Amino acid sequence: ETEDIMRKLLNVRESTFGVKDPDTLASYHSLGSFLLSLDRPREAEEYLRKAVQGREMVLGTTHPETLYSRNMLSTILSRLGSLEDFESQKKVVTDLCATLGIEHPFALITMRATAQRWEEQERYQDSIDLYHELLQIQSQILGPDHEDVLGTRHALAYTLQQSGDNEEAIRLYRELIPIQKQVIGLENSNTLITMGNLGYTLQAEKRYDESIAIRTEVVKIQEEILKPDDPDLCSSIEGLADVLKEAEHCQESADLYRRLWKIQESSLGPEHEDTLATMENLGCVLYNGQRFEEEITVEKKLLEIRTRTLGENNEATLHTLNNLSSGLEYLEKYDEALTHLQKGLPVAKEVLGVDHVITLAMTNHMALVEQDLKHYDNAERLHRRVLEKLGEEKILTDPWVVKCSWHLAEELFLGKKFEEAASYFQKLVNALQTLKGPTDPETQAAEIKHWLADTLCRQQKYPEAEELFRQLIQKQEKVLGKEHKDTLNSKYRLGEALYKQYKYPEAEEICRQVFQDSELVLGKEDKLTVYS
Repeated sequence: ETEDIMRKLLNVRESTFGVKDPDTLASYHSLGSFLLSLDRPREAEEYLRKAVQGREMVLGTTHPETLYSRNMLSTILSRLGSLEDFESQKKVVTDLCATLGIEHPFALITMRATAQRWEEQERYQDSIDLYHELLQIQSQILGPDHEDVLGTRHALAYTLQQSGDNEEAIRLYRELIPIQKQVIGLENSNTLITMGNLGYTLQAEKRYDESIAIRTEVVKIQEEILKPDDPDLCSSIEGLADVLKEAEHCQESADLYRRLWKIQESSLGPEHEDTLATMENLGCVLYNGQRFEEEITVEKKLLEIRTRTLGENNEATLHTLNNLSSGLEYLEKYDEALTHLQKGLPVAKEVLGVDHVITLAMTNHMALVEQDLKHYDNAERLHRRVLEKLGEEKILTDPWVVKCSWHLAEELFLGKKFEEAASYFQKLVNALQTLKGPTDPETQAAEIKHWLADTLCRQQKYPEAEELFRQLIQKQEKVLGKEHKDTLNSKYRLGEALYKQYKYPEAEEICRQVFQDSELVLGKEDKLTVYS
């Protein structure tokens, strides 16, 4: 009804006074602003352009009303992604400040809106500079603790965060939160937003304990003042669950995702995209926590919903199928996992393409299942295909290439292709030193060195294997301890290498030591005790 009245008034003014009359131009501006408030920016753009063009012609380019319309048009264009050039936006701010005075409320509002617009356009340094200028003016006029000043300080910190300057953003957030608590209160939504942003930025810096602490505080406050299904509370629960997942606190993360899932099922519906996203996150954290029975229960339900609502050819459906197959593989349900992959992989190739990350992930998982089934030639063929697409030369830079190369090396070893296996294991040792720094027995590099030494033994290169085992044992004893199972296993394999070189006294001494230690630590029935 309001829109109809505004359009009728505009028609009357156009026909009576003409398109250049100030009242007609005011109607263009008002109708454009109203349409923007209704989230109809393309229609709004038409009327704001008429207002700008008319006011520039009639009133001049620096008249306040012209600048009001210019600023509103910039807002619309920013939302549409069809942006005015940077200099035009900057000129609006300069002209307003010159015409109205730098301390005029509308000049300050325009500076704030322009800084936000530049942040959205990823002109971070320009946005930061303008926020600093605005903050200085506001602080002098309003005082350092005024709500508008606090809002600008938060916007500045957020822009620094978006620009990647997390340390400075963290510093500003930490300075701002105590002031917000004192001025607007701990339970104020703006205070909680600042706390949440601080938690997010700390997470980005992998300062997980600090992030968990601040996000837990936010959730507890919101639990007291908001309804259980309030979107802000749900968002905070999700953020806390996410940082717990990243920090590998899988149990606590899973509990929060389950709680959120129940809330979303009730408030949004079991098939809502946010509900399904939470199910996917829950499945991921259950997988990471090695709770595979629970994980595949969630994944199967998610797969059923996505297949029914999105179809078998949908990317999200195929992603879920891949996750389910991975959980089934860990539960040694190889035939079931292979059935899903044989069904999904041809679809992924056709719909997503052979180079798509999901297609490659499914190919990788199928290779792992084939390896588990001792179909080493099939597994080798599939992993070679993945490495061909990823680029085997990326072994020094890409962790996924490292993992696939490792699996391929294992398949070559298990398929008794020892020479090629040794070559891959040596490449992997070099790659992990590049990716992770100095080798540590607790890293993948130690395990790969063990594989390499075993491979050298199979090639009857016992002196090289002996030297590699001695290096590995020295580091394992230092880091893991002399009685750790990995250390004892390496010692046992060293004893075998010595035995093959007819170094019987030393081999006997080492095997006797391994037998005594493993019997004490691992028990009489352990395989290592029996073998030694």
